[in-house]
Amino acid sequence: MQKFIKIVLFLLSLLFIFNCSRKEPEIPDFEENILVKIGDKDISVQEFIRRAEYTPRPNYCRLNFPIHKKIVLNSLVAEKLLALEAGSNPEILEDESISSFLQGKKEQAMRKILKYEVGHDQVKQIVTTKVLKMARYLDNTYKVKYVNIPDKKALKNIEKKLKKNRSLEKVIKDIYEVDSLQTRNIKWHEYENDAIMSSLYTKTYDKDDIVGPIKWGNDNYLYMQILEGEERVINSDQRLRQNYSRTNEYLTRNKASQYYTNYVRDLMMNKSIEFVEETFYKVVDKLGPIYFKTDRSRRERLKNTLWGVGNVELQVDSSLSKMDNLKNKPFFTIDGNVWTVGDFTEYRRKHPLVFRNKRMQPEEFAENFKQAVIDMVTNYYLTEEAHEKNYDKVDIVQRNNNMWKDNIKSYYQLHKFISKNGLDSLYNADQMKTIKEYLNPYIDSLQKKYSEQIYFNKEAFESIELNRKPMAVYEPNVPWPGVVPKFPALTTEHSLDYGQLME
Repeated sequence: MQKFIKIVLFLLSLLFIFNCSRKEPEIPDFEENILVKIGDKDISVQEFIRRAEYTPRPNYCRLNFPIHKKIVLNSLVAEKLLALEAGSNPEILEDESISSFLQGKKEQAMRKILKYEVGHDQVKQIVTTKVLKMARYLDNTYKVKYVNIPDKKALKNIEKKLKKNRSLEKVIKDIYEVDSLQTRNIKWHEYENDAIMSSLYTKTYDKDDIVGPIKWGNDNYLYMQILEGEERVINSDQRLRQNYSRTNEYLTRNKASQYYTNYVRDLMMNKSIEFVEETFYKVVDKLGPIYFKTDRSRRERLKNTLWGVGNVELQVDSSLSKMDNLKNKPFFTIDGNVWTVGDFTEYRRKHPLVFRNKRMQPEEFAENFKQAVIDMVTNYYLTEEAHEKNYDKVDIVQRNNNMWKDNIKSYYQLHKFISKNGLDSLYNADQMKTIKEYLNPYIDSLQKKYSEQIYFNKEAFESIELNRKPMAVYEPNVPWPGVVPKFPALTTEHSLDYGQLME
């Protein structure tokens, strides 16, 4: 039992601790080209690329050399083979934290399909003149001084002073007594704030021009003053076509987002949430300190907790589970339904809270916590909509769920092998040595065992080119931001001397 708990904790550390550096692209095509079949499992070309590029690969296979690409393929096949060895329903999948994670990831994927269908299916042809207008300015770059104003009431005074003094910095210094404004170099990027990009890239600005106020987020307003600007003239048809395509995708995505926002608004229009004040503040008092512990004190506390994997959400689970005196207390009411603290605790296991304000102060926690709960409940109703539309049966949702499930089963089987052979200490101390001396032969034996059930799409494999740049891709502002599991470092072998070619 102790070994099982260690495996659960190890897996949870992989699922919760996920370094993020890049946003996920738009939803891929629903139909995926199969690269390899392994028994009743398979890996698509798109999944192969995502698994290889959306999380850092080990040094021994991080480039685009043919040998490295084969190691990547062998590693992903090895993950599936270990999942097969683990069986259809190993005990790891019965763990409450793991099952909640898998269900949460599945429902998150369903909501993403809903967003895509509701948004993109409603978008009509973007007006050509608008696309061309932005495409003209897409290569411009700026150096700006900027300031964020979190108070709408202050805008009137700022605007009044700017009419008399065209130095943004002097005006802000005069009002707020700051030393200086921050500077930043800006170039167009599709995942930058929409309001900022739309303001900067629909005309050319000159030195000292003031841009703003630009509303972004909740009651935040941005002013910028141009320090330097470079207008890059587009002198090739190819570049113009590229900019046109990028702009069209950008405007289409923004328009789709507006449609989805309206859809959510209509869905929630007649629903109001009412918190039970006494219970609400008891929960806030219990959880608030967890979110604001310093990294050092959090690490010290984790040493003495069961869920010592370095993630605040696990600490929240632990704290909520100890609130037995509140478990049956009404927490809030919505649409005629009462949610108890126990109901909230149960649901957030599969839907961790997402805070809009990433830099809130302790005194702002209660209000931000309330908004996070409201967003969670909104997703509850969106998930119901997705279930009604049977999005749980959509191929890409099932494939995504199987990818995570097989990853978990493979790590479970891996650690059974490591423990059975007394390799725990060696694996923790020298993972590379463990792979070369013990895992390579083990994976090789599984390749032979399942060889008759493995089929490769050679043509598809040879057409794949991998990005060499290490990165981790995440999906922002969702309960589970990791797009793919950690790369399965299971073998360093590159030989494809097993299986057969697809017909």
